[in-house]
Amino acid sequence: MKSKIDYRNSLLKFSEGKYTYRDYVNVKGWFADSKEDQQAEEALFDQWKDTSNPSDENKHKELFRKIHYNILLEDRTSPTPQSWLFYYRQIAAILVPILVLTGLLYFILDLNPAGSQSWVEINAPAGAKTEFQLPDGTTGWLNNGAKLWYPTVNSKNREVKLTGEAYFRVKHLMQGDFTVHVPDMDIKVLGTKFNVSAYENEAKTVVVLEEGKVEVAGTKTKFNHTLKPGEILSFDHGYNKLASGRIDPTIYTAWTQGFLVIDDEPLDEAFRKIGRWYNADIEIHGKIERNLRLKATFKEEALDEVINFVSISTPIDYEIIEGKYDASGHKQKNKVIIQLKLE
Repeated sequence: MKSKIDYRNSLLKFSEGKYTYRDYVNVKGWFADSKEDQQAEEALFDQWKDTSNPSDENKHKELFRKIHYNILLEDRTSPTPQSWLFYYRQIAAILVPILVLTGLLYFILDLNPAGSQSWVEINAPAGAKTEFQLPDGTTGWLNNGAKLWYPTVNSKNREVKLTGEAYFRVKHLMQGDFTVHVPDMDIKVLGTKFNVSAYENEAKTVVVLEEGKVEVAGTKTKFNHTLKPGEILSFDHGYNKLASGRIDPTIYTAWTQGFLVIDDEPLDEAFRKIGRWYNADIEIHGKIERNLRLKATFKEEALDEVINFVSISTPIDYEIIEGKYDASGHKQKNKVIIQLKLE
């Protein structure tokens, strides 16, 4: 006789972040098994009532449908696991904002005042990339530490919000634009492939068009610019300066294939990119002159190999301090100390 499943207790473990891999597989299985839909949905609604307005049943049902959607998405996009740890990392990159109920409830409940739009977040963990698919069929990638939000309710005009870097393959629909909102501009497209880099700690927001056509409109500093394939648009926040030109788009989209490309960039900017790629803190002691630049392409090299290459190519010394594990078992970031060589 099949024992009664304790849905509520298992979901509670998820909401508190105290769950095992077996718990994860069980919860995923409940939502994937149509025979257990009603019991799983009732347990989810019980937890919803503990943290929200119990009368707001429509949002709860929308949340439940969203879980189903993302389980189906996972089955289409997840690679065959070599180990459960690798498998979990991939799921975390693509689906944890959906399947881990803490994340779901946070973005549905806490970020939205009454009557406003609800948004779902997809994120790329630090040091990793995330492949995504939106409900309209648009696909793409998020780079290290990037976050993408899309509305829970579909509308004619498709909109997403982005911080960090993302590559989009926008699904062409006969009606309705697709707009990416970043802090200082709106990027509107119909059906196209393009890359956006809009990290909060970077001096510039950069849009690169691979195929199609995009219209870029400034939100803080007013400007309008239309990009054609093979063009780049760069906006410098500090100087309110807009620049555009012709480029090779593959240099800016190679990260989706696992390549870290540094294309004749100032050394301090190159170190920021390396630090983000490897989820490491890089401290630079001394002032780096702007004429010190780096041009290199890396794939699958370890952090120490990359830093050693840079030290051979440029006048720097370095020290790598391995991150330690804290009391909860989480590894802290590696630290790299860069010191300019004295002449």
